[in-house]
Amino acid sequence: MAKRLQALDLQLVTGRATIYPVVASLLSAPLNRMQQGSPVNADKAPTLLRFLESRSSWSAEVLGRVEQTLPRLRALGVADLSSVERRLGGDRVAFNGAFSEMVIAETLLEWGFDVLEFEPRGAGSRRVDLLIGLGDERLYIEVTCLRHPQHDWTVHAKDRLVQGLVRVPSGLVVDVRSYQPGHLQQTLNEIDAVVRDFEKAVAALDPGAPLPSVLVPSTPQQPIEIKTRGRDPELTKSTEVHWSSSRNDDTDADTPRLVDAIRDERRHLPSDHASAIIVDLSSWPSFQPHHLAIAQQMLAAHTMPAFVGACRARPLPVAPLDRVVLAADAAWISSPLGSALTSRW
Repeated sequence: MAKRLQALDLQLVTGRATIYPVVASLLSAPLNRMQQGSPVNADKAPTLLRFLESRSSWSAEVLGRVEQTLPRLRALGVADLSSVERRLGGDRVAFNGAFSEMVIAETLLEWGFDVLEFEPRGAGSRRVDLLIGLGDERLYIEVTCLRHPQHDWTVHAKDRLVQGLVRVPSGLVVDVRSYQPGHLQQTLNEIDAVVRDFEKAVAALDPGAPLPSVLVPSTPQQPIEIKTRGRDPELTKSTEVHWSSSRNDDTDADTPRLVDAIRDERRHLPSDHASAIIVDLSSWPSFQPHHLAIAQQMLAAHTMPAFVGACRARPLPVAPLDRVVLAADAAWISSPLGSALTSRW
């Protein structure tokens, strides 16, 4: 891919950084490098830095949530919030984990719980993600983001495609759809070829003629289609991209993997205090209610912490979506904290 399509746009990034000063404070090092003339490659940029360049409604929601929530948590004087802040300014995996912890902490705060500490000491030298309280009760919480084994490559390939298309100065709003079942499997060279096909199609457009409905058609060998929505006079240096996929989300849920991940997370939790595991399934949308019902049955055969729940912290409602209790200790849920959490979850 041409270098001009790889580097983040300094003007767009710095312009939006003034709108989101809290986010900008998490990205001071890469922002300083950009302002000193060192380009930052979009493929390797921190997630929030790429969101600052994006014009999508999703990026605006994420940036707004960070901008709103961090000052609220800072005002509590919560211990070790700096760990969350550092990871929010990191790569996709680090960001997703920290973002889930932040959203869940804010939700619990909204529900009337006290958020007491991030990364309290757990089992041995391990750290737990969160400590909350209600009255005299305490609950240690481990938050984990479960990802499909192919998720990282799929997201990397999608990011490469979207970031390449965004940097084409077409002035267009486009829909990009993958007709490939399951997860994207294209190589980066194949992804870059789609971007080049889009550039060629844009160069061939007649500014005075109606837009064709399809700029890049899908084929049996190339399952990505790019359709036009229209022109946007404000897009003088870029393309606005909307993504969708035809994948069957019910075919690749791996319930044993979910159960194994939950059992593995127990290693972090202290044995002498009430504890919980919350699994964020935002990055693996294949899980449906019947998969989670099977997980409940499988977990019942193992020793579990006081509470195990699943949810989706993204997209961004006020509280996590699709909340399901996967396991709960009968004695613990009769306590004020246990009753309050299970009733809200």
